Amino acid sequence: MDKKLLNKIIITENTSIKSSIKILDSTGLQILLVTDKNGKFIGTLSDGDFRRAVIQNISLDENVNLIINKNPTFVSKRMSNLELNSLMKKNDIRHLPYVDKDLRIKDLYFFDKISTEIKDKNIIIIMAGGKGSRLGAYTK
Repeated sequence: MDKKLLNKIIITENTSIKSSIKILDSTGLQILLVTDKNGKFIGTLSDGDFRRAVIQNISLDENVNLIINKNPTFVSKRMSNLELNSLMKKNDIRHLPYVDKDLRIKDLYFFDKISTEIKDKNIIIIMAGGKGSRLGAYTK
């Protein structure tokens, strides 16, 4: 992911819900990554987290620390696109943060992008020709 865009979606836990919604809306990525005051990853915020806050009548002036998903799935090592795709399917998630051993955010993987890259690498060979006398019984 572009580093500049990644930095836009990283917020601290004391950011207001209202400010966070504005950031989420401006990026169009449907996710924010939340850090503590020391810059360590502590959770995520998605569209759904904000909707649930509204339903629970939580004031938009409150800090996001009230609504953070503090148990998100994330990875702390580089993985192949196939491994990432499998992990994201297994956990039914569309975004996967990548953090280093000190929980500093390094990247964010997107399911749609990874799935496309995997599909693009598939090679298909169609072999056709002949009268079908040798394999005809198998291909009917």
